[in-house]
Amino acid sequence: MIFPSNFENIIGFDAIRQQIIELCRLESSKDLAETFGMSNKANLIEKDLGLIFECEKIVELIPSVFNWIGVSDVTPFLKHVEVDGYFLVESQWVSILNLIHFQGKIVSFLSDKEEVFPLFFQLFKNQTPLNELELAIKRIIDDEGDIKNNASAEYQKLSVELNRLEKEIRSVTKGVFREWKNLGYTADTDITIREEKLVIPILAEFKRKVAGFVKDVSATGKVLFVEPSQTLEMNNRWKEVIAEKRRERERILKLLTQVLRPFKSALV
Repeated sequence: MIFPSNFENIIGFDAIRQQIIELCRLESSKDLAETFGMSNKANLIEKDLGLIFECEKIVELIPSVFNWIGVSDVTPFLKHVEVDGYFLVESQWVSILNLIHFQGKIVSFLSDKEEVFPLFFQLFKNQTPLNELELAIKRIIDDEGDIKNNASAEYQKLSVELNRLEKEIRSVTKGVFREWKNLGYTADTDITIREEKLVIPILAEFKRKVAGFVKDVSATGKVLFVEPSQTLEMNNRWKEVIAEKRRERERILKLLTQVLRPFKSALV
C-alpha cells in the first residue's frame, strides 16, 4: 500500500498519467491509461521497464512493425457481441480484419526472436490464433468492405434478381422517355431519381397525356416527375427484393458475429 493516499498527486504523477492519456490513439487505450497507478513492487516495475526498453528497440530496428495506419478501435462495438440479435456491420468487419493483420504482423515478427525480445515474446506467444476468424470474415466481406454477392446462395440469388430488375427498369424507362420526348411532353432535362425510383420530367401541362404516377414537383410547379405505369410492377418487385436482400444481409452478419464471439478476448 502506498501512503499517503494522495501520494501520486503530491509527486506530480497525475500530470504524467494525463500526458500518457493524451498520447493514446484509441479511446480504449485512453480508458486503460486512466487506470494507471504507481507501483511499489520491484519485480513489476522491472518487467514494465523491460517492456518499454524492448519496445524502443523494436521501433529503432524495424519501425514498420508498429505501423498503426488503418487500425481503429474495435473495443466499443465488441462490447455487445454476446447480445442476441446484435451484429457488426461491414465497416466494423474491415476494422476487425485490419486489427487481425496488425496482430499477425507482430506475432510473425516475434516468432524467432525470443532471445532478443523475451518479454514481448512472452506477451504474444499465447495469443489466440485468429486465422479461422480471418478466413470466416473474408468469405463474407470483400476487399472493398462490402458483403460478397456469394456470401450465401440466397444473397447471390437476390443480387442477381436485383441487377436484372434494375437493368429492365432502366431500359423500359428510357424507352418511355424517348416516346414522351418525341411527343413533346418532357421538360428539358433527363431521367432522374425520386423516392428511389427512376422518373421522367414532364411539363405540367401534359400531365393528363401520360400514364404514370407523380413522385415530385419542381419548385416552380411547371415540371412533374413521373414514374411511368409501365415500370410500376417492376419497381414494386424491386422494393421487395431490396427488403429481402436487407434481411438476408442481417442474417449473414448475425451468423458471422456468432463466429466472432469466442475470439473477442483476443481482440480487446
